[in-house]
Amino acid sequence: MSDNAMSLATGADLTPDTWADFVARLHHDCVGDGVHDHYTADAIFIVQARRLVFGLDSEFSDNRAVIFDGSSWFSPAEYWDDCDDDERAALDAKAGELLDGHTFLRLESGDQWELLAELPEHTVTCWFDHWEYVNAHFTLDAAEAFIRRKKHDYRDGLRVYVDAQVHCWEYNAIKAAILDGRLSIVDPSDLRRIAACLEICEGLSTEVLEVMDSYAALHRIYQEHRFLDRMTAQRDQFEVERNRAQEMYAEVVADRDQLLAALEEAADWIDSNNFGGDDAIDLVGRLRAIAAAKAGEA
Repeated sequence: MSDNAMSLATGADLTPDTWADFVARLHHDCVGDGVHDHYTADAIFIVQARRLVFGLDSEFSDNRAVIFDGSSWFSPAEYWDDCDDDERAALDAKAGELLDGHTFLRLESGDQWELLAELPEHTVTCWFDHWEYVNAHFTLDAAEAFIRRKKHDYRDGLRVYVDAQVHCWEYNAIKAAILDGRLSIVDPSDLRRIAACLEICEGLSTEVLEVMDSYAALHRIYQEHRFLDRMTAQRDQFEVERNRAQEMYAEVVADRDQLLAALEEAADWIDSNNFGGDDAIDLVGRLRAIAAAKAGEA
């Protein structure tokens, strides 16, 4: 039993302290050292009440009892112990009648039962007992506390029976959640603090959404600027390439002009030096034709 007098097992209120005590006892009884006392998987602690069934024939039971005025005794000696002096004297007298010179306690057991059966309003009968379910508890302490509190209502006795809750998935899942801390107690003051934090978080979430919207807008602007920057870079590159092409074109034109001048100079030289012959005349004609064609292309 827990040393803590304020325990759920004894009817204390549910508080952080009594909850912590309960979890510690549950751990001890179901997964800790207490398991070595009952060796039962998924244990549940059941209180059972002893029930006596009277009226059996002696062929079915060797257990006998004498019943009188709502009370029962399970041996002649037990009955004798509850008798006063006058009742004992009457029993000894009847024993002497049954067997001369004998007292009640000197009779054989069978003779004692026979004598008790002959007493007015006494019934000697056979009996058997069995155990009936009363209630169930998470821990051994709670079951034993119930027995201490209510044993006066169960005259034939109470006991704790440890049963296995194998395949009782709901019960075992709840117990496992208690043991690993997923299921716990929250103090009302903690709930108020949590509620206050939630209100703050709701306000912050609104601000965060606004900031995120602003960031999204800035990101769009940034992306647009990056696009413009890329277009500007491409335009600048195009200008460079265009300038380079113009320079190359100027160089080609200069080369062409130099070629035309050289052709004209060659034709003039040939013509001025009066080179005769058809070959010379033909060469001059071809040079002038090439120069005219190139001039036309310009």
